[in-house]
Order: sequence, then C-alpha cells, then structure tokens
Amino acid sequence: MNLVVATGLTLFEYLNPELVKKSYQGPEFHFGDIITSYYISVLTILIGLRYIKKNYYISQSLLETKAADLERINSTKNKLFTIVSHDLRAPLATVRSYLEILSHLDPGKENWQEIQSDLIEMTQNTDNMLSNILMWSTSQLEGISINKKLIHLADTLIPVIRVFQSIANAKQITLSFDIDPGLKVRADENMLQLVIRNILSNAIKFTHNGGMIQLKVDSDYPNYVIKISDNGVGMSDQIKESIFSFKAESSFGTKNEKGVGLGLNLSKEFTDMQGGRIWFESVLGKGSTFYISIPIA
Repeated sequence: MNLVVATGLTLFEYLNPELVKKSYQGPEFHFGDIITSYYISVLTILIGLRYIKKNYYISQSLLETKAADLERINSTKNKLFTIVSHDLRAPLATVRSYLEILSHLDPGKENWQEIQSDLIEMTQNTDNMLSNILMWSTSQLEGISINKKLIHLADTLIPVIRVFQSIANAKQITLSFDIDPGLKVRADENMLQLVIRNILSNAIKFTHNGGMIQLKVDSDYPNYVIKISDNGVGMSDQIKESIFSFKAESSFGTKNEKGVGLGLNLSKEFTDMQGGRIWFESVLGKGSTFYISIPIA
C-alpha cells in the first residue's frame, strides 16, 4: 500500500505539475525530499515488521515451552499412576501374603525364620520404592529445594549402611564399609542418603546369595569419591545407555526383587544438584562399581 500510494502521488505530480504548488528552490531539492521521505518510511516499516516478527517468535517459543512442560507433566502423571497402580501394589500384596502365612504358621517351623527375613526385606524394598516415588513426583511436579551444609560423611552414611546390612544378611551377602570418621563434605544430607540408599539397594538386588558389596571413600581433591562395588550380575551395553535416564525400565533382582526404574534417575539428579557427579563401571556377569563424587567441605 505504501508503495502504491507513493508511486501514485509521484506520477500525479509528474503528469499534473500545474496542480502542485512549487515550494522548492529547484527540482533536485524536490525529488531529494521525496526520496528521503520514502526511504525513511520504508525503514520505519522494516523496523516495525522486525519488532513484530521478533515478538511473534518469542511468543511461539513460550508456547512451545509451555506445551513441552504440559507434555512432561502429563507423562509424569501417567508414569506415577502406573507405578502406584502396579509396581507399588505388587510388593504390598506380597507383604500381605507373607503376613497371612505367618499368622497361620507355627513359630517353631523351620521356614518361619526364612519367611520373617523375606518379609523384612520386602518391607524395606517397598519403603525404599515409596520414598523414591514421593521424592521423584515432588521434584517433577513442584521442584525441590536443596539445603547444602557441612556434614560428616561417616555420621551420614553409616546409619544407612546399617539398615542395608540386615537386608544383605538375608541374602547372605557381605556388606562392608571403610569411612574415615574425620571426612567432611558440603552436601544436602537427605539427598546424599537417598543416593546411597538407591545404590546400595540396587547392589543387593543384583548380587547373588553369598556375594560381596564394599563401600569405601577415596580422596580426589577437591572432592571425596564414594565407591560402591559389587560382584553381582553386571549390566549389558543396552542397559548402560539408559541407566540414568527417565526411559530406564524397572527390573527384577536375583530374588525377583521389584523396582520402579526411578532410583538411579533420582540419584543422578540429586547428585548434580549438590555440585557432585555420579558415574559407573560395569561388566556383564562380573559386577558393577558406582562412584559418587561430592565436594570437600
């Protein structure tokens, strides 16, 4: 429209010069004014269009981000419903079955102790699963805050190890640890405990009866590295590729222990939030070693 109007006015003046009042000192000033005015108007239009285009793309980007967030939240909701309806219900049903058996079983029977041990192990696994589910759903839907402070590694980790030693004993697995009482790190105590719980739970889950698990802490300034090794089943290359991702599927342990596929995903997220790093080495059929690096206080 601007081009048509400007061209029309110019042609009108050219064809009807007597109708236009002459106020310029010469034709060069006349046409210089016209050309300058026209280019200024074109430049103004281009700037305006560029501004509109930029805002359009910003709006599109925000819409795409919101759409991606909605898709993620919807996927989280579906995953959570699946876990609650299936993965969590199954171990609870098993616990109930064990309790029903124990209620009708003579305490003097030989298998009383074995059933009681399995029940303790199943209850601990279910509690660990529930803790992972709650922490994961909170971090996905609401975000999670971090409270980093100076903590003693031994005071933080040994209570967790003691709990899992009883579970390891049920599978006749030797769980040993070596932690210098003087080691201090700057981390979130609850997050670090959750990470260690998940790694130890997996180590016990995928180690055969009579196996060994060792936890030790090495110095790698400016970090301490928590090393958890087992001589269990190890991992295939396919599992290694997705072990820390949301796509990791739940799997069964050497005694059909059930997980929900969230533990290592949470462990990586929480370790990263604390300024640390988590990685692993694994050989199929020979075992795995996980490393958790945490900044020295």
